[in-house]
Amino acid sequence: MTSAAEPADLPAVVAVHQLLLEYSRLVTQAVSAGFFHEHRAAFGEERSARQALPAALLDGGPVRQAAERAGLAVPECYLVLGVAIGRHPDENARGVDPVVAARRELRRLRREFDRQARDRC
Repeated sequence: MTSAAEPADLPAVVAVHQLLLEYSRLVTQAVSAGFFHEHRAAFGEERSARQALPAALLDGGPVRQAAERAGLAVPECYLVLGVAIGRHPDENARGVDPVVAARRELRRLRREFDRQARDRC
């Protein structure tokens, strides 16, 4: 685009570059917003499905349906493990929302269960 430009074309070349940069900024913003929206929706669905399985196990609800929805296989026999977790130091830290800190701790616990089981728990 600039190889054939003459010195007198400089204002037009600068204007075109500014337009291209603005276009790139707008496209990046739109794609990022769309990705974030879809990621958040998918995460919410997965979280909801994963929470339905323990509820079904504890309440005697439809375990197989809840497991299928969560993408998990339920064996013919299984064990339900109850875990009590103490407060994480972040929950008492100044400036940290204790609810957010507790959710982070729960996510770490779930990741560790998944890692130890070499599958999703």
